Amino acid sequence: MKIKLLLVLTVIVIAAASCSSPAENILGDEAPVVSSQVENPEGFTASASSSVTVDLGWEPVEGATGYWLELKLNDDVYLPVAQISPAFTSYQLFPAPDGSDLTFRLRTLTAEGQSNGVETTISTPVQEPNPLPVQA
Repeated sequence: MKIKLLLVLTVIVIAAASCSSPAENILGDEAPVVSSQVENPEGFTASASSSVTVDLGWEPVEGATGYWLELKLNDDVYLPVAQISPAFTSYQLFPAPDGSDLTFRLRTLTAEGQSNGVETTISTPVQEPNPLPVQA
C-alpha cells in the first residue's frame, strides 16, 4: 500500500518539477491567476475515517467554476491532488499515508481567477499490523 502511494507521489513530484519555472501555474498557461477578490471556500475540514482514508468537506462558493486541491505531506511542498467540479463539496483521499501529518489547501476557481486558498491539517493514525495466525 505504501509503495503504491510512494509511486503516485513520486510521479506527482516529477510532474510538478517539470514546470519551466517555480512561479508557473500548475493548472497551465490558461489557468486563472491568484486573486484576493476570489472568495475562499468556508468550513474546510478533514477527518480520518480510517487509517488510510481522509474525508474532506467544505461549503460551496457562489460563482465557482471548480476547486483546486493540493496536499503537503509532513511539512514538504504542496503537490496537486485534483481539480474538482463545482458540483462537489467533498473529496475522499484513498489511500492516505498512515502515521503522517497531512496539510490540504483548497482554492476556489472562478472566471476572475483563483483564491489564495484555505488550509486544514490532519494527522492520520498509524495502521496497526494485522498478523496472520500461525498454526503449528
